[in-house]
Amino acid sequence: MQVTYRLLSFLIGYAIGNISFGYILGKIKKKDLKTHGSGNIGATNSLRVLGASAGIITLAFDVLKAVIAGGIAYLIFSRVPGALETASIKLLMAYAGFGAVIGHIFPVYLKFIGGKGIATALGLMIIAFPATIPVCVAAFLIAVILTRYVSLGSVLAALALIVQSVCFALLIPSLLPYQGTEVYEAMAFGVITGLIAIIKHRSNIKRLITHTENKLSFHSKKASGEEEEEKR
Repeated sequence: MQVTYRLLSFLIGYAIGNISFGYILGKIKKKDLKTHGSGNIGATNSLRVLGASAGIITLAFDVLKAVIAGGIAYLIFSRVPGALETASIKLLMAYAGFGAVIGHIFPVYLKFIGGKGIATALGLMIIAFPATIPVCVAAFLIAVILTRYVSLGSVLAALALIVQSVCFALLIPSLLPYQGTEVYEAMAFGVITGLIAIIKHRSNIKRLITHTENKLSFHSKKASGEEEEEKR
């Protein structure tokens, strides 16, 4: 049963992660985010293509996906007889949050091409790694404020999540809300989430190196020339 409860928690999160709010808002506004701007369905492209309000809504709901998934796992498994004999409720919530991250990045109905996972990763941190939030958020905000490169802030936040997940699990496990060896499962979620987020930003990293990356703007992309520039 150990594997069963973990798998069910992950699948709950994956199903919720498949709900792509940016893509839905784009369809409502008759703009397919997969063919506009950078082609990404996350909050940054929603902001650039659909405007500030759509970007903020997408960001909020992408964060909430992992939080809601964890909450559902809590409501279900805290009431299932024997479920918590195989894993702590916090670990099952972490599985659900991690599932939401994977569902957001690899949604089945969009042929496994989704967002880059930063906002949903924040939701995962809220329910699974609260101690990592200050450094990750600080790294993101400082980078974006100083450079206006959201991608740079995202990559630095992902790196901070990886480093902190490993350091906390190996050196200060008391900062993570898990029992015994569960801390290593949780650490794997943090490391995998950070690595996938960085890999998904590989094209942004190349543009950062060549100084061709687009900076943060609160104006939606109107001209086709601007959209084509964003795709490069």
